[in-house]
Amino acid sequence: RSLFEKDKLLFSVLLTVAICKHKGTIDGDVWRFLLTGGVAMTNPHPNPFPEWLSDKAWMELVCACKLPRLKGLAFPLDKAWMEVYDSYEPHLATFPDPWNEVKGLERLAILKCIRPDKIVPALQ
Repeated sequence: RSLFEKDKLLFSVLLTVAICKHKGTIDGDVWRFLLTGGVAMTNPHPNPFPEWLSDKAWMELVCACKLPRLKGLAFPLDKAWMEVYDSYEPHLATFPDPWNEVKGLERLAILKCIRPDKIVPALQ
């Protein structure tokens, strides 16, 4: 049977992740974060930029900092991230240093925190 056009991207991502997990090249914690987001009941850290960063996005960033390769992402959060947030294509934007070197699922995790509406274009 054939796949519907709308399902091809999802199928490709799931197949790629399954292969990479089998090879041991995907961090399971990052993958779970992408699927479920940051799970936290409260956030003891005040949002540094409430004028452009929602409280939900801030909470996601704080939770993302618990991932090994994303430690220090939110503390301190640089105002340079506002350019990524405001970008028409944030998935193609250059992230502020040192986060511009982040690739793969970690980059998707950062994007999910700041602009979750751009995850699908980032996967394409």
